[in-house]
Amino acid sequence: MRNSVFLIFLFLFFFLPNQSHAGIFTMSDASPTPQTNEIPIDDKLDKVIQKRQKEARKLILEGRKLIKKGEKKKNEDLIIKGQIKKQIGEKQLEALKEQEENKKRERENDIW
Repeated sequence: MRNSVFLIFLFLFFFLPNQSHAGIFTMSDASPTPQTNEIPIDDKLDKVIQKRQKEARKLILEGRKLIKKGEKKKNEDLIIKGQIKKQIGEKQLEALKEQEENKKRERENDIW
């Protein structure tokens, strides 16, 4: 009788989920620690890159709008201005993407 009570107590203690007292074999509520490559790193440089990417996309959109306006009005000046803005925005985006890739490589090299 005593052994069965002890076994029941042991079973309840270890296997029933209880928030106030988790047994040895129950899963912990804490999440596993994140890996180093999963930790988001918010540098000032990241924010600057994101801001510049947004500005470059704006330039591309403005360029496209100017090109459409120029085509509707058959105005070569608007078309040329639109093409210039679009090209500048595309070049800025390419440069920022390269910069971002270089930064990722540096981070990977720093980890190892």
